[in-house]
Amino acid sequence: MKLNEVCDFSQLRVNELSKLTHNNQGFGLYKGPEIGIEVEVENMTEFRTSSIEHSWRVDRDGSLRNNGLEFISKPLKIDQVETAIEHLYNDVLPKDAHFSPRTSIHVHMNCRKLELMQIYNIVMLYQCFEDLFYDFAGPERKKSIFCVPIGSTSYYLGMRRCYANNELIGWSKYTGLNCNPLREYGTLEFRHLRGTNDKSTIYQWLHFLYSLYNFAINTETQELEAMIVKYSKTRNFHEFGERVFGRHFAALSSRSNYNKKMIEDLAISKLFMLMRPSEGLF
Repeated sequence: MKLNEVCDFSQLRVNELSKLTHNNQGFGLYKGPEIGIEVEVENMTEFRTSSIEHSWRVDRDGSLRNNGLEFISKPLKIDQVETAIEHLYNDVLPKDAHFSPRTSIHVHMNCRKLELMQIYNIVMLYQCFEDLFYDFAGPERKKSIFCVPIGSTSYYLGMRRCYANNELIGWSKYTGLNCNPLREYGTLEFRHLRGTNDKSTIYQWLHFLYSLYNFAINTETQELEAMIVKYSKTRNFHEFGERVFGRHFAALSSRSNYNKKMIEDLAISKLFMLMRPSEGLF
C-alpha cells in the first residue's frame, strides 16, 4: 500500500520558478522526488529580500541566537534545487551570515507515492551507512539531542511488521533520519547536516540522499535484506557503498574508519528485518 493511501495529505504545491538558470550538479540524472530544504542561519540583522518569495519563506527560530532565522524552501522539483540554493546563498544571505554549531540544514524528501515497504527500504539502507552520514554532516551532530542516531533508539524493532501491515510506527522528531513527518507531510526528513555557507557541501549531501533514495526504492525488500546479510558477512563494504552511491561513496567514506563503523551499522540494520523482537533470523 502506498503512503498516500494510508494518510490523507493536502495538495502538494510544488514551486514554479520563472526560469531555471543553474544545472551544473547533475541532479537530473536521478529520478528523485520533490524535496524541501530548511536552512538555519544566525546574525541575520538584515538580508536582501528581492524575489525571495519565488523559492523561500522565512521563519523566526527560537533555538537560534543573534536574530537567527530559518529559510524554508517551497517544495522543489529536482531541476529546481540548484537554482533555489544558488539564489539563497548568492542573492539573499548577507556575507556576515553566521552558521554556528546551533545551526543545521534539514532536507525533506517526498515519499507520498511510495509503497510503505519502499520507505522501509530507505530507512533500513540508511542505517547501514548512518555513522558515515554523521561523519560527513559534522561529528558534533551525532551528540546533538535534536539529531539522535537511529542506532541509539529501538525504532528498528517491529518496524518491518508495521509497514508490512500498512501501519506507521510512532517516531520522535529529533532523530537524524526523522520518520515523524510521514504522517503530516508525507516526507522523510534528514536533519544531520551542520549549518554551512559552503554550497558544495550541500550539493554533495544531496547527492548522497538522492543516491540512497533511488537505490532503496528500486530494490525489492527481500533482495535488499539479502544484500545486507551478505555484506555483513563478507565485509566488502567498499563494493556495497559503490553500488549504492557510485563515485560519491569516496566522499562519504573519506572521513572515517568506515569498515569498523559499517560493521556496527549493518549489525543494527539487520535488526530491522525482525518481525518481532524475539524472532531469530540469523
